[in-house]
Amino acid sequence: MVSAGLADLTAVPGAPAGLSAVATAGGGAHVTWSYPLGRGVQPTGFHVYQGTPAVSYAAPVATVLAGPGALPYAAGGAGLVRYRADLAGLADGVSYQIAVRAYNALGEETNVVVVTVVGNATPPADVTNLTAS
Repeated sequence: MVSAGLADLTAVPGAPAGLSAVATAGGGAHVTWSYPLGRGVQPTGFHVYQGTPAVSYAAPVATVLAGPGALPYAAGGAGLVRYRADLAGLADGVSYQIAVRAYNALGEETNVVVVTVVGNATPPADVTNLTAS
């Protein structure tokens, strides 16, 4: 299979699966996804993109390396590996579109799976009435 620009797409990794994002207090987000271990072309890593009102693929906001020597890395069920990226700087009440694409030395796959997260810039509440004994 080749792209419109005649690049060989058979050596580019496939898309990650199970993309999700959860807002965290203080303007952050935990973004998680899975990738099958040892099946097909393996990625070198993953680029995380975000934007509002739509994802901007101009430059990734985070890069996560793939494989057992890279962190974050966790074994998942059914031969899947779970990955996570922590984003910061999300404005309170703003909806962000987030996408993750796998890449290797030959290119980046072009899936368009997007999730939405609403920024929560409110800091965590102070702990009150804490005592130690």
